[in-house]
Amino acid sequence: MMVSDSLLARDLEQARQAQDALMPNDDPAGHIAGMVIPARNLSGDFFDHMEINGRIAFCQGDVSGKGIAASLMMARTVALFRQLARQGLDCPQIVNHMNAELIDAGSDRFVSLIIGWLDPTSGNVQTLNCGHGPAVFCPSHEPHVMFPAQTIPLGIKPFDLGDLRPIELTLGDGYLYLATDGITEAKWRERELGVNGFAALATKIPGRNAAEKLHRIMDQFEQGNLTTHDDATLLVLAGQPCASIA
Repeated sequence: MMVSDSLLARDLEQARQAQDALMPNDDPAGHIAGMVIPARNLSGDFFDHMEINGRIAFCQGDVSGKGIAASLMMARTVALFRQLARQGLDCPQIVNHMNAELIDAGSDRFVSLIIGWLDPTSGNVQTLNCGHGPAVFCPSHEPHVMFPAQTIPLGIKPFDLGDLRPIELTLGDGYLYLATDGITEAKWRERELGVNGFAALATKIPGRNAAEKLHRIMDQFEQGNLTTHDDATLLVLAGQPCASIA
């Protein structure tokens, strides 16, 4: 039994390392950065971003359930996103193709997901929310704006492509936050943070670019100010970073 437990622990650690390798590094120009704090060894939460022909394709999502099965579904979802984004498809096309592939896989799991494109030059964003928690836009001198889900999660039933209508906005010097419920349902001094509480916290925390905002927010977990029993994942987009990341 001890040998089996040791092998299982080794396999789980290798799976965790493989999962970590799927997550991209922070954008050196400071436009986008993400982080996952898993509740267990393996997480069903994920994010991804990559530069394609001068634009940044991004996604952030949550696979239903936990453990190895959710981790494998996460890896499949990220692979599909990358394959379709590299073709330069728009948000509705990417979502529709991903949904069809996940349905064909025959899994009983589903994926809540936000995807989008960011133009770093203009700060323009096109984004589509599929059954995920609301995206939160925090302009520098105006109240925050929430963008709730526009359709159901992926992997449940086919979409009508005409019903997939992305949101378009310009970030300016503001920030767009994509968070899983491990963030918004986290406790701040024994009270649930909530989406509005998260927006207030994110606005108060200083940062010159996406990475600084991200790491200072997620540091609240390490410092014990925020506590959660779920995977906590955050992706931050900045329209006009003040300085590049060293």
